[in-house]
Amino acid sequence: MCLIGKVNRPNLSNIKIDNVLAKYISQIMNEYKNGDGQTLDLILKILKNEGFIAKSLKSIDDSFYLNKFDKEYIFYDKNNDQFDIKKGISLLNKISKYDNAQAAVVSNGYILGIEATEGTDQLLKRVASEKKILKLNNREGILIKISKINQSNNTDNPVIGPKTILNAVKANLNGIAIRKSNTIVFNKSKIIKMLKENKLNLYFI
Repeated sequence: MCLIGKVNRPNLSNIKIDNVLAKYISQIMNEYKNGDGQTLDLILKILKNEGFIAKSLKSIDDSFYLNKFDKEYIFYDKNNDQFDIKKGISLLNKISKYDNAQAAVVSNGYILGIEATEGTDQLLKRVASEKKILKLNNREGILIKISKINQSNNTDNPVIGPKTILNAVKANLNGIAIRKSNTIVFNKSKIIKMLKENKLNLYFI
């Protein structure tokens, strides 16, 4: 089973507890307060204890990831793109200890938005709205999306899909920066087509 996209956190008070869950519920509730990453790591341990095998999607089907046959799509690199990417990486790495963000949008050194519980698509919609209010009409800014420090590659990998590209275009961004080694690319052929059609830069970190 692989879930792609935003997954809403369940309300633990509404979950029916069976004999298996009863063994782990106190541990789960304690980790739940610490963030998604630690909770998912615990879930993996529980699955292993119960005889299940948890594998990364890449170990089963690497077609969901960019590989050596996929070129780097850069159409019109701007000098400040690399600066924005470095700032975005630094920001996300610093806040990763709070286990709550995989994405940020940086433009000309200014942080326009950090992903919260709403997910990347809503982040991009928020940035589009902010750019209109601030009258930032030029095509500029980079979406940086990376996994958190010490995050397991078996769960909660960063994901981009056609909606990500569409919302990045609507936000009038210049590009997207990802790590191709662990970023799930949903509907890869369509994404590559959309990148070309919209001349949206794709940077590999």
